[in-house]
Amino acid sequence: MTLTIPDIMLERMNIKEEDLKVELAVLLYDKGSLSFGQAKVLAGLDHLGFQKALKDRGVSLNYDIDEFHEDLKTLGINPKPSS
Repeated sequence: MTLTIPDIMLERMNIKEEDLKVELAVLLYDKGSLSFGQAKVLAGLDHLGFQKALKDRGVSLNYDIDEFHEDLKTLGINPKPSS
């Protein structure tokens, strides 16, 4: 899908195309519609750049215990099951 926004609309909103992509990515990430990885690609930012964009807009990382355990597995660390 391609979304076309006329340049005149961007001018009226006083926003650059790149900045609009970041705003949209942050909004969709905050709503839970996009994962962090998907949102950073949409924004055209690297990992740290997107983290900064979230921080600048007061949006918290959506990172739960399941994602933490998945990251540990990715790193080859097997967490002990909780008792």
